[in-house]
Amino acid sequence: MTLAQWLLCQSNDPSEIQAHLKTNLQALGYVFYDPFAGGTGTPVGLQQRTRSFISPAHGGWVRMLFAPNEGWTDEVTRDILAGRPVIRAIYFSGEQFEIGTVTDGIIGLVSFLRTGLTEADLQRALVASSQVHTASPDGGNLPSELQKFADEQGVDAQQVDKMMQKMAGSVFKKIGSEQDAQTQAKSAMAGATKQPEVDWNSPAGKALLGVMACLSVPEKWWQPDWKTLTGAYQAARQLQRDPKSPMLPGDKQAMAALPNALDFTPLYMGKKNS
Repeated sequence: MTLAQWLLCQSNDPSEIQAHLKTNLQALGYVFYDPFAGGTGTPVGLQQRTRSFISPAHGGWVRMLFAPNEGWTDEVTRDILAGRPVIRAIYFSGEQFEIGTVTDGIIGLVSFLRTGLTEADLQRALVASSQVHTASPDGGNLPSELQKFADEQGVDAQQVDKMMQKMAGSVFKKIGSEQDAQTQAKSAMAGATKQPEVDWNSPAGKALLGVMACLSVPEKWWQPDWKTLTGAYQAARQLQRDPKSPMLPGDKQAMAALPNALDFTPLYMGKKNS
């Protein structure tokens, strides 16, 4: 589960970022659509749906915010953003996060340090976050006891770890399915499904804030969140299309929470069934 994902591009031109992404993603078979008032609607038969917004430029940065549990694969992200200065931050849960540049990982963050800060400051922020689980694409998360045993027996620790991850994944998938079923049943009785939100007071939330505070990114780089942005944008688009249209409950509050919602650009896409 990915509760939130951000891409921060060093640029003053959101339209150029949008054009670059669309050109490269269309080449990979993605179809773009606009589901908001006055837009194209949502095509049928889409797979691998990815919804995101591109922010207006601020302080030399353009930000992208993705819908929860949606995004591109690492390979696609690196391919379409190759050679561009882009920071990616992901909040998986209160105990797990990922941060680094798209091309060089955590090491690449040194290039974006705030004036007056050094690599040592970044290292201190990372050390302060060391107790938080970070995503490990190589699967290097064996407990020390198993790592020692693997070394003594001459076993490939990564292979052992992958096997454990696979076994654990099967177990948690089953447990998760049961929990999902219970959650959906409770939500149905309650009348709504509540999407988990980023907890900035959690270890992972504090770690992301601590590391990003060392970088020359906008101070409120994580704002607005997905719920605030989509609520305000949808209401503003409807009002833009028809100023006399009746407002739904909560629309005024949604737009008041983000008065410049229409300055953000939706980038909604998917792949069609073959």
